[in-house]
This record gives sequence, C-alpha cells and structure tokens, in this order.
Amino acid sequence: MAGDVQARPDRRVVFLASVGDVSPLTSIVIPCFNYGDYLAEAIDSALAQTHRPIEVIVVNDGSTDHSETVAKAYGDRIRYVHQANAGVPAARNAGIRLAGGDYVVFLDADDTLDDTFVAKCASVLEAHAEAGFVYTQRRSFGRESGCSRFPQYDLDELKRSNFIHATALIRAAVLRDHTFDETFARGHEDWHFFLTLAEHGIQGVLVDQPLFSYRKHQDRTSKLDSLSYRGCRSRLEVVRAHPRLYTRSEKLDAFVRAAIEPGRVTAGRVKRRIKRWLSGS
Repeated sequence: MAGDVQARPDRRVVFLASVGDVSPLTSIVIPCFNYGDYLAEAIDSALAQTHRPIEVIVVNDGSTDHSETVAKAYGDRIRYVHQANAGVPAARNAGIRLAGGDYVVFLDADDTLDDTFVAKCASVLEAHAEAGFVYTQRRSFGRESGCSRFPQYDLDELKRSNFIHATALIRAAVLRDHTFDETFARGHEDWHFFLTLAEHGIQGVLVDQPLFSYRKHQDRTSKLDSLSYRGCRSRLEVVRAHPRLYTRSEKLDAFVRAAIEPGRVTAGRVKRRIKRWLSGS
C-alpha cells in the first residue's frame, strides 16, 4: 500500500563548501520570552565563540520582564528585535529573516554554548559537503546534571524519538527553503523541522561531544519537562505531519498511545498521592 512506503531521499543533496581562507559568517539566534534572568549568560556564551566572524541576534518574543533591558545593555555587539508574543517557532523564523550568516545556530535564552561550539561544528560541516547541519551532545545542568548519548544520524531512529536539538549548526541555504512550522508553538517544532529536512534528503552529522548546556529548571518549566508531560499527544501531532514517513502500524501506535495518555497520567498522579498518604507526608 502506498501509505506503508516510507519516504527515502532519492538523491543526495550536496551543498557548496566555503571557498578560500575566509571563515563563513555564523549567525547565532537567541529567542527570548521572559528569560531575562538567564539571557545574559546565553549572550555571553555566544559572544565568547572562538570562531569568527559571528553575529548575535536576540529576538524578544513579547517578554514582559526585564529581557529588553538585558539585551539592550550589549549595545551594538548584538542585533536586537522585539515582536509580539508568537511562540518559539515564530521567534526563530524572525531570526532567520535577520540572519546574514552562511550558518545559523539557534540558542534558547536559558541555555549556553561551549565556546568552541561553532568552531568545531563548522569544521565538521565544511568537511561534509552533503550534510545540511551538524548537531552535538547536550549537557544538562540545574535541577539535574548529565550528558546525552544521542546516536549518529539515522532516519529510522529519528522517527522513533527526537535526538536532535534545535541548537545545531545549520546551513543558511537550508533555512531559506525550510523554516519552523509556527503551528507547532506548543512543542516538538524541532523534531518536526528535522523530519521535514529528512523528507527533502537533507541529513545531519553528529559531533559526539557535549557542546551546549541545557538548563533544567527547579520548577520543572524546562521545555523538555513540559513535553514529557504531554509527550504522546505531541508525538501524534508529529506523526500526522509526516504521513509519508510513517507506516500504518506506526500511525496506529501513535494514536493509541495518545488516546490512553490522559488515563496513564491520572493513574500516575493517584499512585503518587497514595504513596505520600501512606508515608504520612
């Protein structure tokens, strides 16, 4: 059946490598919504990159805190733009429109880059003319600490789970044709984005080092925490957005998991409350 045929690249997409001794300009786009307490750390890590040249673009996505004050304190060392709140995908797309670099990196305003992130990723991307982007391992800090163990790029694995963070080094040529879907403002926009690239024959390369740090908030407001709460429903949205990538059985599995998720979450809450009651806490 046609619905069971997985989309596979029927051609190898080849991108032109940089020419000459001049390093390509890299644009680091930092979307920010009410993360003024952390924004300076993100900007400082972007400005500290050993790779040159870079430009840093802060997109204030309708923050009501002191994010604007923090950003404007950097003066002409960064580019700053404010927009009405529209969600992370829209903020990233605004950054894409402003970016003048050959490469683009998206950095969440509460995260930080290792100072060699761009240099190491750009070196690998320049060595792989067929690749559209480079991603790395992730170091967590804050409420939890540790390093990810993301696999080498594999479409079958990517279909099962999102192991590529939006903080990747991406060719601007890719982003001119493929931006973030702004209807995915509630999450998984990065997973949807990289699956879309796969559908168009654009693959990535892993740098197997933790080159950016992901903040795990004490109040569990980190994006990965909120996504894990409604993960099955979000997964179903991604599967529905890529009908040619998923088989009928995979689609059915996603639907069933989403259908039983509310009951599973409720049962988990009840179980935790019973345990607290029995322990007297």
